[in-house]
Formats: sequence, structure tokens, C-alpha cells
Amino acid sequence: MKDFIAILKLPPSILSALALASGFIILAPQNILEKLYFVNFKDSYGFQIGIVFVVSISILIVYSLMKIIKFFYDKYNNKRISENQYRFLKELDDNEKSLIREILSKPDYTLKLPINNGLVRKLESMYVILPAGSTHLVNGYDMRIPYFLQPWVIEMIKKNPDIGI
Repeated sequence: MKDFIAILKLPPSILSALALASGFIILAPQNILEKLYFVNFKDSYGFQIGIVFVVSISILIVYSLMKIIKFFYDKYNNKRISENQYRFLKELDDNEKSLIREILSKPDYTLKLPINNGLVRKLESMYVILPAGSTHLVNGYDMRIPYFLQPWVIEMIKKNPDIGI
């Protein structure tokens, strides 16, 4: 039983090889099997070879179907995310859009912004901008750190000029 479970855990490439080999032994014409000296092997182990063939083909079919379903599911999710990102950027107010415009005007899309500003905190919480680094030395009188614009925002603005940024 442990050997059978071990077969189920094999990677798809090895399962494919098992399916091809066992399928060849089961389905090949008798004269080819005679030339390869597989006639006695097929007669002795034909039932086990058939089980290996059916199980490996079944696993490969299920694996392929799962890959196909996951591909289309990911495409659907990416489309939904893109639509939501577009809608989010389109619905930003004028202050938020002007801040994004200001960051976009910089060559490296990075700008020092006050860390205690509500507008900055909102855009940071929505992953539109993020701090450039994890630790910062902050002046107590001017609490500014560099923030950068997320790549998805830049890409979305370039693809959709009608956003208004």
C-alpha cells in the first residue's frame, strides 16, 4: 500500500513517463513486444502495469485540469484586481491626485513626505505609496521620510490617462 501511495506523490514528469511506458507495454502490437522481449513481462505483470497506466493517466488528467482551472481563475482575479485599482485611482479626491502627480514628476518617483499627515497615511494604507526603507532617521521638527509610488500605480496611470492624474 505504501508503494501505491508513493506513486501518487510522484511529480507530473515522472507520472508522464510511467504512463507512456506502461501504455506502450499494454497497447503495443505483439510483434514489437516480441522484438523487445516484453511478451513474458506483459503476461506476468499485465494487471499491475494496467493499474499503473490507469492511475498515472488519471492523475495527469486531474493535474492538467487543475492547472487549466487555476490559469483561468488567476486571469479572472487579475482582471478584477485591475478593474478595482482603476476604479480606486479614478475615485481619489483632488488632494490625493495632486500628491500622486507631484511624486510622478520626480525622476525616481520618490518624494519626502510628512509621516504624520493624514493624506500620506491614507495613501500608504491603500498601498499607493510606501516608505522607501524600513528604518529612517527623522528630524523631530520636520518629520519627513522618502515615500515611493507603487509600480502598479505608475503602470495604471500610464495605461489609463483618463484617470485624471
